[in-house]
Amino acid sequence: MEGLQEEHEDVILTQKLYESLGITSESTDLFVLISSVTSDVAIRFFATDVGRPYVIADEDDFRPEAELNVVHEFVHHLQQLHFETDATLESISKNADQTAAYRALMEGDASLSHLLYMSEYFETEEQAAAQDATGITDVTAFLAAPYVIQQLTLFPYVEGRFFAIELYLRDQDFALIDQAFEYIPRSTEQIIHVDKYDSREEPVEVVLPDIAATLGEEWMEFDRDTMGELFIRSYFESVIGVETATSTLAAAGWGGDQYALLENEAGQTVFASLIVWDTEQDADEFYRSYQELVELRTGGFWEDFEIFGVESSLALATTSQYAIVTLDGLVTVNVLSHDLDIAATTTEFLIGAFSRRMPLAEFGSGVHQVNIDIQPGTYRNSDSSPGCYWARLSGFDGEVGDIIADENTDEITMLTISDSDVGFESKGCGSWTMVDN
Repeated sequence: MEGLQEEHEDVILTQKLYESLGITSESTDLFVLISSVTSDVAIRFFATDVGRPYVIADEDDFRPEAELNVVHEFVHHLQQLHFETDATLESISKNADQTAAYRALMEGDASLSHLLYMSEYFETEEQAAAQDATGITDVTAFLAAPYVIQQLTLFPYVEGRFFAIELYLRDQDFALIDQAFEYIPRSTEQIIHVDKYDSREEPVEVVLPDIAATLGEEWMEFDRDTMGELFIRSYFESVIGVETATSTLAAAGWGGDQYALLENEAGQTVFASLIVWDTEQDADEFYRSYQELVELRTGGFWEDFEIFGVESSLALATTSQYAIVTLDGLVTVNVLSHDLDIAATTTEFLIGAFSRRMPLAEFGSGVHQVNIDIQPGTYRNSDSSPGCYWARLSGFDGEVGDIIADENTDEITMLTISDSDVGFESKGCGSWTMVDN
């Protein structure tokens, strides 16, 4: 009963999020909706509390697809025995994006296993019968659900299978998949783009400050979490369209994010999200795509709205909600509220708090502190006309001994700024941009 209560509370939080974003209406009972979708899709499950797999099937007519379902759930049993998957899920439960990524690993492993079992042990006719059978008698509720919910439901099985197959085919065994249960995926981005997992590209950790304290005593934060590339992509596809370049570009280059959802005593909500992107181009693409999304969703139009300390900021008003979006370097902030002043206050607070601690991955001439002004990493400059000088520094005393390495050059240069470096000086070299190692 306690588990069901926690699940119901989580769904209530999700419902408030979906209502704020326009994914569902206030009249939607999300708990009933998700239960209906799950009932449509779930024909098997593994209960970790009793260590027992369950499959919905006719014992008097045990068909090939039912046998595959048993294999699939038995793999989940093995995952629990060897990797304690339920404990891992509990440890990452506050990060919805990483949870989705880990579930994709679990389902991908199990799906690949039952495909290999089918290939090894089924006759041709049985394979055809199993592939033809959907195992789902009615998908009415699933097809009627909002697109975002459909995509979040399918992701572990579809993208997870692709991820597992990619790892399996490299050595024709499960060694790399087993290793993935040791170094688990950090984000849905790592599932969607396997090269991001291979390179161990960690998401940028974004921790929003206490917005409620700024807005006043009547406000309370009741949820904060990570959207991730999957959710952002699905949200854009649900409004702008699946086949559009806009939807793809909007989520590509995700670096890390966190959102907060707040509510006051009158039941009014504030949604605030800060996203860090891999490059300034990625940030700009999201900024422009988000404008299109909100206009299509609300029928409103953006207007210039000054927010101190950012490159660009816009506001949009509807009869029930105000939206603000800002762009500044690698960072975008978007806020939704019933009140424009509250939206503006929230936006300015987030920008001010985060800009003080977010090192840049692209910068120009000057003297910069590593890990404060700029991120460590490998960089390439844009211009090495005569007179380009750079220096990696161990201190700022102005002594020759502070120079770790330096160079005067007329060539485009690639260099690595170490995490242990204290500073970096550059003049006449154009802009420096972080590149993949």
